[in-house]
This record gives sequence, structure tokens and C-alpha cells, in this order.
Amino acid sequence: MRKLRRAGKIGEFVRVFVNEKQDESNGADPEISKREKDRLKEMQKLKKQKIQGILDIQNAASDAEYSSRQSCLFNLVSYFQFQEEELKLEPIIAFDCDEIRERDWCNVVTCHMDSEQAYVWLLQNFVIGEHILRPCPENPTPVKACAISACGNFAVLGTAGGWIERFNLQSGISQGSYVDTPKGSAHDGESAADWAIRET
Repeated sequence: MRKLRRAGKIGEFVRVFVNEKQDESNGADPEISKREKDRLKEMQKLKKQKIQGILDIQNAASDAEYSSRQSCLFNLVSYFQFQEEELKLEPIIAFDCDEIRERDWCNVVTCHMDSEQAYVWLLQNFVIGEHILRPCPENPTPVKACAISACGNFAVLGTAGGWIERFNLQSGISQGSYVDTPKGSAHDGESAADWAIRET
């Protein structure tokens, strides 16, 4: 059986599942455990397929449609006298997606190398969202980790300075941060916000 254990202040979002021993003495059904494992494998398979779809977009650089869009964009860049590099984002170091709310609002969040902000994307249309998520504006440090909650409503970002902050994906507004008051951060060192956000 799986038991839900709450983890302090962030218990409403962080769910840790502990596998208990399955033995005949507690009346546990080994068939249920097998079904749970099969369900977990299916969920992981679906997530891998979704991620593969995102990665296929990156491989579409040689497509004619992609090339024509890029040439149109770079014509505008030269007209407005921007540098091409000013419009491009840094390489992605972490991302997460969730299909529950994909028709309602942005359902992908990305962290970029040495960037102090995270970007949201609408995977359905393959476009960047209108909100840019900026954690800890008083002391900005690069965003290193991101995760979307199981309900699909929130993105949680972790920074190199140890700051963890939750944002509403629909509005882009900060919904609070997780801070140890004496330290000024959630913990020492880089955060890994995606370690336990999702229910698997």
C-alpha cells in the first residue's frame, strides 16, 4: 500500500509516497501493487511520449515551414535593427509539462541557462505564453529547476540561491515562496523544485 506523508509547510504540494511492505499479515493484496506498478509505467510512458513531442519540435529546424517562419522573423529583426541573439533564448536546462490543463492555459514551463526567469509555453499551439515567471525579484539568481503541480494550476521554480517559489500558470502571479526566515532561502545551495511536486 502507499501512504501519503506531508512534508512541513509545503505539504499541500509536495507529496511523498512511501511503499510499505506487502505481506499477508496486513491483508495487502499483491494484485493491487502490481496494478499500481503497471499504472505508474503507463504514466511514465505517456510523459516520455509528450517529452519526445517537444524534442521533435527542436528537430524540425530543417522543415520548410520552420525555415520560412525564421526567415520572416529575421526580416523583421533587420527592419527594427535588433540583433538576432537578442530574440533567441538560452539553451533549456530543465522543463516540465502537464497535459491536464493544456487546452485552458500554458502547460509547459522551461528554465534556461543562466536565466533569472522561467518561460511558460502553450504546447497545443507551440507558442510562448504571455507570462514570464521571475522568482525572488529582490535577489535574482538563475532558475535551475521547475515543475508543474499535479493539478496543472501551478509552476514551482527553484533558483541557484536556494529560493523556491510557486506561480499560478493562468495569471503568472506569484502564489508564495518557501523560505527559512533566518536564512532568507528555503535551504542552502541550489534548489531542486521538481524532486517531489508530482504525484506519481
